[in-house]
Amino acid sequence: MSHDVFDKISFELIQMHRLLYENNELIIHAGSFPPTGTERSALALMLQSFYTGIENIFNRISIEIDGGFKKTSKWHVDLLESMSSDNRKRPRVISDSLKQRLHLYLGFRHLSRSIYAYDLHWDKMRDLVADCDDILKFTQTELESFMEIMRKQQ
Repeated sequence: MSHDVFDKISFELIQMHRLLYENNELIIHAGSFPPTGTERSALALMLQSFYTGIENIFNRISIEIDGGFKKTSKWHVDLLESMSSDNRKRPRVISDSLKQRLHLYLGFRHLSRSIYAYDLHWDKMRDLVADCDDILKFTQTELESFMEIMRKQQ
């Protein structure tokens, strides 16, 4: 295994930090005032992008370390589940606690892609938006631990 996968993970984490930085004013504003429909749409897109970044990392690990996976109708859930389990090629990537929290983002992404933007309800988005920064830090910490273990095994 090359260190290229670790470079790709690091790059994706940088992109996710940039996503939150670029949306910081909107996130702060939404923490104080209920967002308008347009703001909810923008925040929904941010949440979709946020989880997509995490999924990109997991997908990369699955392809480059695990050897890939079958893309069934529930591959998004399967991918997330697989990251919280070890296999013969690697230790677990994330804890069960993080998996449970990320599952909420996956669920929101699925929901927001299948409804009209005007049907987005702030009460279903509020905690996800407010927790993005903490989730990113938590994810980054666990990924860095995973990469360190993998480097030591080489």
